[in-house]
Order: sequence, then structure tokens, then C-alpha cells
Amino acid sequence: SRPGLFGGGIASCFGRMATETAKAGLNQMIRTAAIELRRKNRQAVCVAFHPGTVDTGLSKRFQGNIPANKLFTPEFSATSMLNALNHMNGEHSGRLYTWNGDEIFP
Repeated sequence: SRPGLFGGGIASCFGRMATETAKAGLNQMIRTAAIELRRKNRQAVCVAFHPGTVDTGLSKRFQGNIPANKLFTPEFSATSMLNALNHMNGEHSGRLYTWNGDEIFP
């Protein structure tokens, strides 16, 4: 999820903290992996993507708040991320991107 997508309440607060902590760990893992890959292959690309809100069972309970044009099919999301990846090079490694290739700044 993107920051700010959770509601209020103490339980939500702790859930949000756990989610944000896990995301920070993933972000650091991507950065570290990119550094290690670059040592062996300067052309390697190691990035993380946010796929958008994809119409799957995992997102069902959140879909009521999502505009129809922002709820993606799995095929659209995957194709979009592959298209974005095809335009990246080693300079993009270690970063986070949206489904369409816009950089996400942690």
C-alpha cells in the first residue's frame, strides 16, 4: 500500500507501523541487491514496483474507495510494469517505481 491509505484507531496505527516497517526493509533490500548486482553487471536493473490497486481477492476490501479508472486488471498492471522496466537501465537500479514507471520517493 502507499502511505496514508489506512484509517484511524490504535489497531490501525500498529498495523500501519508494521506495514511501514516491512516496506522500509524491502526498500533497503532492493538498494542493497542493486549494489551487489551492479558489481557483477553494470547493466543489471534491480527495482521494486508498486503495481497500483489490482482487481484481486487481496484488494477486494479496499476497492470501494478506488475510482474505476484506478482499479487495474492483473494483465494491465503486469504489462505496464514490463513496459516501464523495458525503458530502464542500470541507473534506475535500487529505486522504487509505480506501475507506469514514475519514481516513488520513500
